[in-house]
Amino acid sequence: MRKLSILLLLIIAWPVYSATRYFDARDFTMLGCSVRDTAAAKGFSRIDMSRYPPQNDMISRYGGFSTGMALLFDTDSPYIKARWRNSYPTSGLNTTPLMQSGLDLYIERDGEWIHAGVGLPTDSLSAERTLVEKMDGAMHRCLLYLPLWNRVEDLSIGISSSATIRPGVERPRRKIAFVGSSITHGASASRPGRAFPAIISREIGVEAINLGFAGVCKLDDFFAELIIDTDAHLFVIDAFSNPSAAQIRSRLRGFVKKIREAKPDIPLVFLQTLVRETGNFNLEKRNEEKWKRRAAEEEMKKVMADYPGILFINPGMPLGDTHDRTVDGVHPTDAGFDFITRRLCAILNEEF
Repeated sequence: MRKLSILLLLIIAWPVYSATRYFDARDFTMLGCSVRDTAAAKGFSRIDMSRYPPQNDMISRYGGFSTGMALLFDTDSPYIKARWRNSYPTSGLNTTPLMQSGLDLYIERDGEWIHAGVGLPTDSLSAERTLVEKMDGAMHRCLLYLPLWNRVEDLSIGISSSATIRPGVERPRRKIAFVGSSITHGASASRPGRAFPAIISREIGVEAINLGFAGVCKLDDFFAELIIDTDAHLFVIDAFSNPSAAQIRSRLRGFVKKIREAKPDIPLVFLQTLVRETGNFNLEKRNEEKWKRRAAEEEMKKVMADYPGILFINPGMPLGDTHDRTVDGVHPTDAGFDFITRRLCAILNEEF
């Protein structure tokens, strides 16, 4: 009799959980694309790389990633599911598969974005996951971050057949573009919403455009052009983590000049690179990083004397003095990103 009761209960409940309707994510509000309403955004790429001359393979690949992009939507569904397909298999030794290829859901509560669930990737390129379930059925404002180290090919959001879903209409009025190294890109955050540009966007209520390019942001012309083409109210530039001291001295002035000629009034906030834990005992690395930071300090002083509207934050990405806020001596953990964010939020709030 008990088995029969359980069977009847499952039969009754089955339609509730099986009748899921899926909606193409392209129909919702997309945040974090460098040029809004382009084919790139509709294809879940943060940058339309066809606008630029051919770059090296790494820049071309990273440019097409979904890094920093997020869907804004409202739903009263008691659960939220997702089906998505990525372009590349998950790899990498100092980052989590979830950060690289998974989804990260936040839901607004009392004016604050609260973490609600994740979409874990699989061993294949495709995945289907329940992000959150057993909710109260009230209308909720949702923010779904796309993978930081992959390009999404297709994405659909699943809700109960009796629920409604609609694009988010209260888009942030202000936009900050973050340009820089792997640290800006998000290594080694635990999940997509934990990259520091994403944290800042939620903390101060702005739309963040993540233009981090791991290992290759070296004050090249491409990145100046990217800043010129990107629609943002302010740019935060992690410019000194990847280039050598010699590259900083030879390229910074031309980099700023190119941007200022096209955007004479846009605020530019440059970040001094972090003090790397890899130099704690390795004297060669310690000296290399010391000369890079000195070059940045000296060249920024000259640039700010000649061009208005430029701020140099030093230290720009502080990690404190505990020596344990990185994964590998360079890339911050979530605790490291929180430490960086507290300083930057205070300064950026003043700038706005």
